[in-house]
Amino acid sequence: MAASGNAPLVDSLSPGRHRIVVASDLGRWAAEVDLNAGERYARTIDFTQRVESAVTARTPTGTPLPNAAVLVDGSRAGYTPQRLTVRMGEHRLRIEKPGYKPVERTVLFDSDTETPIVVELSPRSPN
Repeated sequence: MAASGNAPLVDSLSPGRHRIVVASDLGRWAAEVDLNAGERYARTIDFTQRVESAVTARTPTGTPLPNAAVLVDGSRAGYTPQRLTVRMGEHRLRIEKPGYKPVERTVLFDSDTETPIVVELSPRSPN
């Protein structure tokens, strides 16, 4: 289900697992929610709110890879390791470093997320 503006998404859902998606011109937010009978779920999504997350890169063996380029939604945002500050919601993250295969993923940046983003870069095969 999806909604925009300030209207409630829906006034009732059956018990079980639901995927909730909120989208606006400023961003997109999605979450899986498990509801029990009679349970209420309320959430305010503020796409103007900025959130922080640590971003690091490492090899498959766990060796840190400093100075890997970090791109957010196609724009260069700096190098690993760093504290990345972005608007709340889903963003396309790309981590790249010469000699390694780049990694792209969609990441949900949320006000209550405290887990650092650790990206594993595999070496490119020699030609």
